Amino acid sequence: MNDFYDRGAAHAEIGAKDLAMIGAIARWCECIYSKTSLFDALNKVANGIGAEAVALSRVSRAHPDHAKVVAFDMLGTSQTPTPLNKSFARTLLTLYFDSAKPGSTWFKSMSPDIEDPALETFQNRRKLKELVVIPLETTEKHFDFIELHFSDRLMSRQQAVLNYVAEVLANSWRKRDPGTFTESILQNAPTTKDLNPTTPILSVENPARLSRAEYRVCLLLSHGKSVNRVQSELEICKSTVRSHLRNIYAKTETHDLGELLCKLVAKPEARLIAKAKKHVA
Repeated sequence: MNDFYDRGAAHAEIGAKDLAMIGAIARWCECIYSKTSLFDALNKVANGIGAEAVALSRVSRAHPDHAKVVAFDMLGTSQTPTPLNKSFARTLLTLYFDSAKPGSTWFKSMSPDIEDPALETFQNRRKLKELVVIPLETTEKHFDFIELHFSDRLMSRQQAVLNYVAEVLANSWRKRDPGTFTESILQNAPTTKDLNPTTPILSVENPARLSRAEYRVCLLLSHGKSVNRVQSELEICKSTVRSHLRNIYAKTETHDLGELLCKLVAKPEARLIAKAKKHVA
C-alpha cells in the first residue's frame, strides 16, 4: 500500500509542463521504427526534458575506450568550441558500466567521488551542472546509452520524469529496426573538411580518444612531470606506465616521448606549421 502511495506522489510531481516529454517519446518511437531520424528524436528528447545536450552512445566490448556517438546539442557544433561529441557513460557508471540495468537512471550529482578531467572541463566550459546516463541495451558486442546534460541541477519533478520514461526508452530501443544506430552514425559522420587538425590532444574534444588513465598520464607529462614522477603520482607500476605510453603513441601518431611532449605543449601556430611541412613532404 505504501508503495502505491509513493508512486502516486511521484506521478503527482509530473505537471503539465512535462507533457512535452510525451511528444518526445512519440518521436523517439517513430525513430525506432525508421519513420524519422535518430538526430531528430534526440532533439525532441532534449527539448521535452529540458536538456542542454543529449547523446546516444555505443561502446564496443572489443574496444571499451572508444565510443561511437550521435548527439544533439542545443548550441549546435559551430556556435560552441566545446560541442558534445563523446561519451561520458563509463565515467559515471565506473564499476557498474557493464552490469547497469537497461532503463535505470544514473545521476552524476549522486556520485560525488567521480573524477574525470575531460568531463570536468566540458561541464565548466559549458556551465553544466548535471549529467544523467540511462543504459539502453547490453549485448555480447556492445553497450548503448543515452546521456543527458543539464545546465541546472534537476528538481524532484524532473527526476521523476526521467525515472518514469527511462524504461520506455530502453524497451523501445530494444525493438528498433536493425541498423538504426549505424545509419545515423554514417549520416552524421564528419567529413575531412570538418575535422580540426589543430585541436590540442588534451582539449575536451579528446581528438586522440585517450582513455581516462591515458589522459591523466598526458596531463602530468604536459605539466613537466617525468615518467618516474607520473608513475609515482598515479601509484602505478612501470609496466602499466609503459603500456599507457604505447597506447598513447599509437593514438597520437607519435613514436617516442619527445614527439609526444612536442604535441602536448605545441601552440596552435606550431601545429599548423608542422602540418604544412608534413603535407609538402
